[in-house]
Amino acid sequence: MIYPTHCEYSIDEINHIVNTDPRRLVAEAESDYHGQLQEVALRFHGHRVLCLAGPSGSGKTTTANKLAALLTEDGTPTVVLSMDDFYKNQEDMVPIDGKLNFEVIESLEVGILQKKIHELLRKGCSLLPRYDFSTGTRTDDCVEVQLPKSGAIIIEGIHGLHEELAACFEKDLLYRVYISPHSGFQNEDGIGIDKRQVRLVRRMIRDNHHRNASPIETLMLWEEVCRAEDLYVRPMARFADYRINSVHLYEPCLFRDEMIALLEQVPKNSKYHQMCENLKFSLGKFAALSPEFLPKDSLLREFTKN
Repeated sequence: MIYPTHCEYSIDEINHIVNTDPRRLVAEAESDYHGQLQEVALRFHGHRVLCLAGPSGSGKTTTANKLAALLTEDGTPTVVLSMDDFYKNQEDMVPIDGKLNFEVIESLEVGILQKKIHELLRKGCSLLPRYDFSTGTRTDDCVEVQLPKSGAIIIEGIHGLHEELAACFEKDLLYRVYISPHSGFQNEDGIGIDKRQVRLVRRMIRDNHHRNASPIETLMLWEEVCRAEDLYVRPMARFADYRINSVHLYEPCLFRDEMIALLEQVPKNSKYHQMCENLKFSLGKFAALSPEFLPKDSLLREFTKN
């Protein structure tokens, strides 16, 4: 086991294992992540609603689905609700500082979300909405979901731990989990990437594959995302009953070459150029790991092409 020093993993130790026994490194990282999910499932016993929150690029969607599958296998049928489907229609959003802001709780129809959750808990069925980000519109009551009497609900989204959502549940029904990469990577010279940069790498790769977004487009959004999460998301972590560290020991090695190629697309006259050059330099300190070592069920698949 590679233990983090001052919340930082050793790049030199990781590189040594990548070059000598990469399968061991991957297996160790996956085992650590899945062990945390097992612990959450154990602690959740006796509750009915699990709220999962964390900043962008933390792996909320994959983790919610994996927890649902785990709980279902253990005898508690579980459904997942994404808070993203409860955004207001863009025409109904109130601009903040002159622009629409999807990072604040006011952009969500919290009342509708609460209503649907209570319908599932009381009646065992509900018609849920779906949100289309390409048009900025929500279609209500379009997806039927059923929940057995003994079943549970997982609610995932950046505002999953917000007090406004928690206030509508009896305390013994609710279990709250905060997920994020809690550790960065550093070598003996102090060069490395911090936990926020871990998420930026994930998001830039994901946006490029799944949202047809250029590195510049991701970086422009990233500034606002980070500002909003410092104000509205991270402060909610204090309400969590459990914290999942979603960082995977091998991910900088896995993403290194692809991320460096994306960063090289940022022009020299961009205000982000020096930041990108620094990140390229830091990523260059990692040994490369072939994508062939990425397990089919890894959380990191959420950010890759496949």
